[in-house]
Amino acid sequence: RQRARRFRTSDPRIAALYKRRVEIEEEGKAGRAEPSEPPAALLSAFREFLDATLAPETARGYHAVLRPMFDAWRARPVESWDRALAESYLHGKRAGGAWGAATASAWLAACRKFVAWAAARGAAVPNFVSGLKAGPAHRAEPKARTADEFLRLLAAARGSPLEVAVALGGLGGLRRKEMTTATLADVDFAARRLTVHGWKGHRDRSVPIGPVLEEVLRRRCTRDGLLIRRSLDSGYRRLHALCETAGLPPFGWHTLRHTYATVMLERGGAELHEVQAALGHTSLDSTGIYLRPKMERIRSAAERAFAPTSPA
Repeated sequence: RQRARRFRTSDPRIAALYKRRVEIEEEGKAGRAEPSEPPAALLSAFREFLDATLAPETARGYHAVLRPMFDAWRARPVESWDRALAESYLHGKRAGGAWGAATASAWLAACRKFVAWAAARGAAVPNFVSGLKAGPAHRAEPKARTADEFLRLLAAARGSPLEVAVALGGLGGLRRKEMTTATLADVDFAARRLTVHGWKGHRDRSVPIGPVLEEVLRRRCTRDGLLIRRSLDSGYRRLHALCETAGLPPFGWHTLRHTYATVMLERGGAELHEVQAALGHTSLDSTGIYLRPKMERIRSAAERAFAPTSPA
């Protein structure tokens, strides 16, 4: 009962799990003081664990950020890995520009999972990332096209295999993988909405179907099954050729999502929380990157705010 009270739960089994988690997170308490294994052997065993327990893309991402670290530290016994070593490694990656905040966060998540796995396995691996932070994120301004440029692209795509993908990205804000998993059963023409099964965070959402998107879907999607019957993984070259036909510089599929959000806010008059719901963001901070301040509007507001008042 005392243990359960300490960890703010009445279930002693949950309290025991929390206690184990706290032990893993404490500096130097993750290992069990058993003889250490070579880093290469640990990495190989950990990769097998990732492949068996995580989605393939997540497992590959974790391994991609861990393998260079293991290569850099292969001459050091794993029991000597400490926070100073990890902090120096992280600082070198961030300062050199090789990593952004997202990659640093992925590395930290992979390291914490490795520490927890090693502790459960009985390997003498200390918690060398205890208390580390990924660092501030530099969020570049999203590269979006104007509404007129998108409509030119959509006109150039008419009748091509990419027409539905272009329409879903620019008129619905779908991510590339969300486009390729959308089916005709997700389309409700009566309610004029599309159910999007979000692969990022596994959150479903509803996207309104406007007249232009409805016309494309009715004309192109006449059979059951996927809305897009071809993979878009190799579709960048075809998309770039389509951009050239429309007289636009080449860009990727995610630019269409940026375009949807930016046009909805700047030209459509949508509220920020409405665009947040359409994009499937959990935080308004993620959607806020599309609020690009216009210098002319700021200048006009400053002139109005500081204009001298006329004498009574």
